[in-house]
Amino acid sequence: MITQSTEKPDAVTVKTEAGQLLDEYRENIRKRAEALLGKSGTDFKLMSISDIEALVFEFQVHQIELELQNEELKKAHHELSISRDDFARLYDLSPIAYLTLDEHGIIRQANRAAGQLLGYPHKELVNMKLGKFIHPSDQDSYYFFLQDLALKKNDRILNLKLGIQPAGSRHSECQGVPLLGCTRALCRYNNPYTYVELRATVSSNRPNEVQIGLAIQDITEYMHSQETISCLNEKLEQKIVEQTSALIESNRDLTNKIKELRQSKQQLRDREARLNAIFNASIEGIIILDSFGRMVSVNNAVKTIFGYCEEELIGYPINNLIPESQYIQYIRHVRLLSVNQSVEMQRRITQKFVQKNAHGVSQQFANKTVG
Repeated sequence: MITQSTEKPDAVTVKTEAGQLLDEYRENIRKRAEALLGKSGTDFKLMSISDIEALVFEFQVHQIELELQNEELKKAHHELSISRDDFARLYDLSPIAYLTLDEHGIIRQANRAAGQLLGYPHKELVNMKLGKFIHPSDQDSYYFFLQDLALKKNDRILNLKLGIQPAGSRHSECQGVPLLGCTRALCRYNNPYTYVELRATVSSNRPNEVQIGLAIQDITEYMHSQETISCLNEKLEQKIVEQTSALIESNRDLTNKIKELRQSKQQLRDREARLNAIFNASIEGIIILDSFGRMVSVNNAVKTIFGYCEEELIGYPINNLIPESQYIQYIRHVRLLSVNQSVEMQRRITQKFVQKNAHGVSQQFANKTVG
């Protein structure tokens, strides 16, 4: 965290130090004057005219020196006044809140920025306790902060929140509201408090008197951003856990479905194997045709009856097995089946077929179709 901190001499301190220097200088001049006068005393009557003239000359020179020094002091005092005014103006107009406290936490001086931050005219803050503006949850931290400053007299930094919300202050909204669908009312970070950083410096201008200079930086946006990041991380972790659980559950369902499909596939294979066994074990010849009259499947009995192997039958029209004299009868039978596709029907007819050795064989076949 980066905060701006500047140390500037207090206007009252500068004025006090200038007065002390001026008093010391005047006292030194007086002592020197008394020392010069002490050289005369009763011996003054015994001095010659030349000695008196020399002494008068020395006094005149010293007087001129004093006048020159007095002019320099006035000039220095004027420059100090200008510097003090410049300092007071910079102090008062600084965008950073500055406070001067005594060891009990009573405000002795405040600038305009401090007044804006604390919600009072800066002049009215004088003689008020800063603790009045601290949130109750941070009162203990603030108390020990003052104690350490008074006893150890070392620079200190403290982050805390104010118990008041200055008028017109606005903070950025948590980004989790639009991103994660949070509600503003339930958001634990949606609070109206102002967070500040106190940077304290201790000075002692007089014996047994502690003066605390505070630079107060508004860190509300920073604290809210940190809280928002923490909240978003927490909720994202929770969302990841929920999505992971959902994926695990979905994966479990898919695994179960795959097992069921494998079982169903195996059952279909078993059923197909049983049907094929029944199909091939039948003593009657069974021929399965497609809609174009092509043979798509035959059982072992058909191969035995007609003397053809499976490769010579599958894919070929059944016309190859029907003599030309019987073909018209077969066509009639097929048309009758086509007309009655919507009704399950079974017909038994006598049909003559041709074996591989070209001899006709008369067989009775049951024909069945399901529409």
